[in-house]
Amino acid sequence: MVKVIKFGGTSLKNEKSRHHVLHLIQEMIPQEKIVVVVSAMGRLKDPYATDTLASLVGQTLVKEEKDKLLGCGEIISSVVLCDTLNKAGIKAKTLTSYECGLASKRFQGHDLLYDLNVDKIHQAFLEADVVILPGFQGVDKEGKIVTLERGGSDYSAVFIAHQLGLDEVSLYSDVCGIYTADPKYVIHSRLIAHISYQQALDLAHHKARIICEEALHEAKTHQMKIYLKSTFMKDCFTLIDHETSHVKTMGIDFDYYLLDKDVYQDDEEIFETEIGYMAKKKDSNVDSKDKFVKVHLVGCALDHEDIQTFFEEIYPIKNEKGSYFIRDEHALHTVNLLHDDMILEE
Repeated sequence: MVKVIKFGGTSLKNEKSRHHVLHLIQEMIPQEKIVVVVSAMGRLKDPYATDTLASLVGQTLVKEEKDKLLGCGEIISSVVLCDTLNKAGIKAKTLTSYECGLASKRFQGHDLLYDLNVDKIHQAFLEADVVILPGFQGVDKEGKIVTLERGGSDYSAVFIAHQLGLDEVSLYSDVCGIYTADPKYVIHSRLIAHISYQQALDLAHHKARIICEEALHEAKTHQMKIYLKSTFMKDCFTLIDHETSHVKTMGIDFDYYLLDKDVYQDDEEIFETEIGYMAKKKDSNVDSKDKFVKVHLVGCALDHEDIQTFFEEIYPIKNEKGSYFIRDEHALHTVNLLHDDMILEE
């Protein structure tokens, strides 16, 4: 039996975290053959993290050249994990995107995966119990590395699982799954045991970083189950599938600003409110009083009376139901109040 699992960068960043990965894999074999999809190790400022590698070059470098650099992160990660497993007596083998025929192509402005040579995976299993593949990348028809969008390792894992004929995939990270709000900022947030593709997509679309949109679209298309699990805590997870859900949750996204006289750059995503237009903060010199946090509610929404009665300086986004901006200096207090009153309301 074959199983596909994915580990995020925080699960692989150092020897201690990789020990947890090792322990999880040891529990799965020899009953199952494991395909492990990996992200680059760590996060920004960690030596081989994607954002760290990206910081080595300028913004003007063309994507084809930058992809050669960014693609190294997952390859390094896969080889380091392979070494960890081999030292523990587990037969593991790595395959690059080129070696396993993980093919990508450009479609409507996005780099998407479209093929995998599954025979190469099965051949690798003749000499190994664990096959490790790099996430976040594929190869084009010329054999060049192409990196995917942020969170692309989730998408890689779902795609690979489907290509192998599986109906589920487990994505491991440093959190247990989807919460009613980000537990880093909301004190009373609760883990959600189950959520539908539709509600998860709504959350992902509004910048909740627990899973990428493309992974959800891929799973929804093929009716696959996604389990979001923690590398570091047992017996807690969120299941995402086609079953209808009516959960209440919220996404929180930081660093927006009020535009000056409706002037904005062509590449900015603009949001209209009653006090003006907002965009993602790019200028580090923006005055703090003009900074905002974006909140998106899933499964519930505020009406005008709620806003007037209970909350100060919260501004609905026009033509985007359930989305609001909150002034940065009030954000944490208001977000917690909003969560407890709207999300936890019985």
